[in-house]
Amino acid sequence: GLGNFQDPASQSLTWGRIEVTGTPASPPSEVWVDDDYTSSGTNDGHLWGYDAFDNIQEGIDSVSGSTVHVAAGTYYEHDITISKSVTLTGDPGDAQPGPGSNAPIVDGQDLYTDAFLIVNGTSNVTIQGFEIRNYATIHPGANGEGNAVQAWVNGTDHITVTDNYMHNLDWNGVLVGNDNGIAGHSYWTVARNILTDFGPTAFATSGYGLEVSDAFHVVIEDNVVDAGTGHPGCGILINFRGTNGEDIIIQRNQIRGQYDFAGINVQASTEYTNPSHLYAVQILNNDV
Repeated sequence: GLGNFQDPASQSLTWGRIEVTGTPASPPSEVWVDDDYTSSGTNDGHLWGYDAFDNIQEGIDSVSGSTVHVAAGTYYEHDITISKSVTLTGDPGDAQPGPGSNAPIVDGQDLYTDAFLIVNGTSNVTIQGFEIRNYATIHPGANGEGNAVQAWVNGTDHITVTDNYMHNLDWNGVLVGNDNGIAGHSYWTVARNILTDFGPTAFATSGYGLEVSDAFHVVIEDNVVDAGTGHPGCGILINFRGTNGEDIIIQRNQIRGQYDFAGINVQASTEYTNPSHLYAVQILNNDV
């Protein structure tokens, strides 16, 4: 309709006897997502299908590269794919860990999937102010599904995951790295999140809470990580496979619960031909 045209006098499109005039609008720089929005609703003054949606994935797909605002509600989505620079914001709340009281809920319904997937080569992404829950893995301890945020690819950069409440996950809150021995990730910040009830149902070396492996310039701070009813391998993991790592800060995190081998584990792996080395790693003022 005419709502999708910026200047109703500039062009003309004709289908049979129906004529619509105008210039196609450029993609919006901001969009709004609300599970109460409908094609026939007022949608808080936003235009359905242009900058108003009822699911997060369509909001991401439609925005031109700024912000997706997600209202309170429950979004039954999985494998929400992010392949562009974008800020996804719910209710970040205050300076304390976790989101605000109006945080939107992203619910995986215990499907064998992840919540958010960040595509290889993506940069400048923020995910903040969500409750993320109920993501499962079909083979506990084996295949790595069941994460809140997953970037198991060769490389991403300038990614921020902050002020979220992540729980009832069969694997991790955050899973970053790859199987190729490539340190392609950089400038990851994971801060002020609450993560609980994660990992397999029996003690195993899988399930790593907040894992940012194969990455340079990493900050993991002010998070609350509690194994809860899960039986994970560790609370925070940094693992370099085949390449050297540097500039890692892990500070002021609270690690609770029981783990198979460590609350915080930072390691340079000998998994590949050339052993890895770590430089400029700071582990400060954590409560384990």
